[in-house]
Amino acid sequence: MKVWSYALVLCLMVFTTGYRICGAAEGRPGHIRNDKPTKVRLVDILVKVGQKTDCYFTIEEVVQGSDALDMRNVTLDPREIGEVSTVDDAVKVLKEELGHLEMTAYRSKENPAVVHILGKALENRPDYWLNRRVDLAFSGMLYSGFEKLVKGIENVEAQRVFVTGDLYGFDHTTSVRISAENTAIRRILSDSIPLSRYARVLWHCRSRQSGGKLIVRMIFGGQVRSKAQARAEGLSFSDGEKAFRAMPKSEAGIKAAADYITAQLASKTPHQVRWAMLYLGKHKVSQQMPLLIKHLDYKYTTCAILEESHPAVRALALMGKAASGAALKEITRESKDLRLKLLCHLVLLVEGPDAGTKAIKAQISTAATAKQGARIAETLRALLKSQSYKETRDTKAKHKKNGN
Repeated sequence: MKVWSYALVLCLMVFTTGYRICGAAEGRPGHIRNDKPTKVRLVDILVKVGQKTDCYFTIEEVVQGSDALDMRNVTLDPREIGEVSTVDDAVKVLKEELGHLEMTAYRSKENPAVVHILGKALENRPDYWLNRRVDLAFSGMLYSGFEKLVKGIENVEAQRVFVTGDLYGFDHTTSVRISAENTAIRRILSDSIPLSRYARVLWHCRSRQSGGKLIVRMIFGGQVRSKAQARAEGLSFSDGEKAFRAMPKSEAGIKAAADYITAQLASKTPHQVRWAMLYLGKHKVSQQMPLLIKHLDYKYTTCAILEESHPAVRALALMGKAASGAALKEITRESKDLRLKLLCHLVLLVEGPDAGTKAIKAQISTAATAKQGARIAETLRALLKSQSYKETRDTKAKHKKNGN
């Protein structure tokens, strides 16, 4: 009898203790609480903050030995940074939280969608390789572009062997077009990446001194997998990327996306607009093409990829030939220079530089006035003069010659 009594008391104690622990965890009154916050890795915090504020990050550090702590794995109290609602707030909190590690953070002036996190000693160091300005015309795989950048710098070389099971995979799928003159390498590596398809931590540069050389290990975040990352229930387009990736095509979703775009672009501080645009593009919602064309010049950021800076262009390009045809009609009567440039760019993206050029030239003769025809011709000429189109055309010809 005593044995059963002891067992009953023990079970009651275990049940009561478990209830108190669970109650405390769920916010109910409980006698056992853990007030110490669970620290979270920096890289995981950056992903969440990036999705919330719709920005991207880069990390760069110079370490003295190969066993030094990797900045991506530094852990922080997530409570402070979890409360941020803007990119500038995120920068402020990151500077405070990482200051004891002699790290700082700043928002790129040229590409305000990107926040750079780096060692304080590197920020204004003229001989640091990422601060150097170079000229580069390149079309090909992203990692090859990086190797080409490093190759021309004295006493700097790329690390070619990577540890298996690294936090990021080796990005061997992203192709880029780079046309840069007297541009900082840091900006080239950030601006050439297709943001809407990429991880929130664009890249992590870890450099170390070895034998008189700076050995640079560059890990690119890679493209986001296409499968849904969250359930669609309870999401709205104010949730940005999460909604874009999780919401299936539906009449309700299409209406919600169109309404969100209209409402946000009528406000002074539009937020997460590009993901609603890209949702319409991904699902090829042709009836919303007039809405996207109306807001063609909405600017998300400033970078070397026009369709990333102006997400309505990418959304329309995803719709294919139908969007190209609509753009060709608009070209003949568009009066604003930027919009005319974006319309021509859209046609070239969808049709390719050769077929696109032919289609645009055909519209010159149908322009409302001779002056409009001349504007179209000049805009086309300026776009084709861009190294990016030239490299794309040359690369395509090379692949065809090689039978690829």
